[in-house]
Amino acid sequence: MNPDATEVCDGLDNNCDGITDGADAADAQTVYADTDGDSYGDADFPLVTCERPEGYAERALDCDDGDGAVNPDATEVCDGLDNNCDGATDEDTAADANTYYADRDGDGHGDADYALAACEAPTATSPPTRTATTATAR
Repeated sequence: MNPDATEVCDGLDNNCDGITDGADAADAQTVYADTDGDSYGDADFPLVTCERPEGYAERALDCDDGDGAVNPDATEVCDGLDNNCDGATDEDTAADANTYYADRDGDGHGDADYALAACEAPTATSPPTRTATTATAR
């Protein structure tokens, strides 16, 4: 230990600056406030520390730190939220997306050759070489 020593996270004041294991420690980590407890923190609230305090996460990828059900590991569902933090809301790959079929002949029954997964029923579809038609869920 001396003033020229590199501070490291070891419970000692290696560089004699009066601070033990401070944010200037060479092996300190950056953690992020995780107010919803889902193990993903908010990148706007980082903390450089030797020991991760309660309420902080090592990953800063949470797009809604007020909702524990919204994080990069969440399953996307049709609910108006970006559940999995991928920048898209209610995409056609949502776990509970419905499959809709174009009703090309207007008989109230969809055509299995023209399927579309979506969270909300499309008002029209445009199958190849056909005019826009309404879609029905099956």
